[in-house]
Order: sequence, then C-alpha cells, then structure tokens
Amino acid sequence: MACKLVVLLLSLLVIGCDRAPSNMLLQAKLVVSESIENEYDWAYIYFKGRADDNDGEALFFLAAIDIKKCISQDECDSDTISLIERNLEASHIKGYPLSSALLEHAYRSGYLFGVIDPTKADEIKRSFEEKVDAGVFEYPIDTYRNTSIKLLIREPKATP
Repeated sequence: MACKLVVLLLSLLVIGCDRAPSNMLLQAKLVVSESIENEYDWAYIYFKGRADDNDGEALFFLAAIDIKKCISQDECDSDTISLIERNLEASHIKGYPLSSALLEHAYRSGYLFGVIDPTKADEIKRSFEEKVDAGVFEYPIDTYRNTSIKLLIREPKATP
C-alpha cells in the first residue's frame, strides 16, 4: 500500500507552474512521472544541474527519481535514504509544496525513512501552513489530501 501511495504521488508530478516550463523540464518530469527507467540517468543529470533553483522543484524530482529507483529495486541503502531525506528537506525549506506533503506523510506514517516522528510531521505541516497564510502557497496540505486524486492518504493513529 505504501509503495502504491508513493507511486501515485510521483505519478502526479507533471503539474503546472507559474512560469513557462522548458521542453527539457517537461520531458524530465514526464520521465519521472511515467517511470521511464531507462531515461532516469539523463533526467537526474538535468535536475542535478537545476538543484540550486529557488523553488525546490529540482531537489524534489531528484528525490523522486531516487525513490522510484528504490521501489523498482525493492530495496534502498541508507546512503540513498539519507540523500532522499536531505533533498526533500531542502526542497521543503525552499517552499516546494509536494516536498512538504511527502515529508509530512513520511514522518507521520514512518514510510520512507522508517521513523515515525509526529512532532517533525507537525512542524513540517505548520511551516507549510505559515507559507499558505503568508500567500506563498494557495492550498494547505489537507487540501492536497482531499482532492479527487489523493496525494496523502493517512490512517488516523492514536496518540500515546
């Protein structure tokens, strides 16, 4: 179920943005969203070259490629998981909303990093919502979860 959730999330990556995207950017996003594994290397190089972007999008896609590689290999080493976490955190700090949503879900469910950390999940959600309140983002994380295509599917967990 968790792998299906991430695959669903990563399949939603070809989304609109405020600026006109380049053809290369759209192609690289398509490679990731359609899981075209034999094209991951060039897409990774493309996003690596854009890793210093202002909105965190490239870092998110770098993490997405690494996640998809882990899923296809059915295993992931600790160095790759650490890199995924660093890229998602940096992307979240830059303000990329899908990174915020994925990180919040990962820390709340324990999926991806193998650690359930509701405090960190709440911090990420709070940080995201502050950006929504400031007008940086249009929608809160819960709105993503409630759309017809669900980005976050969480089972309520009892708090100790």
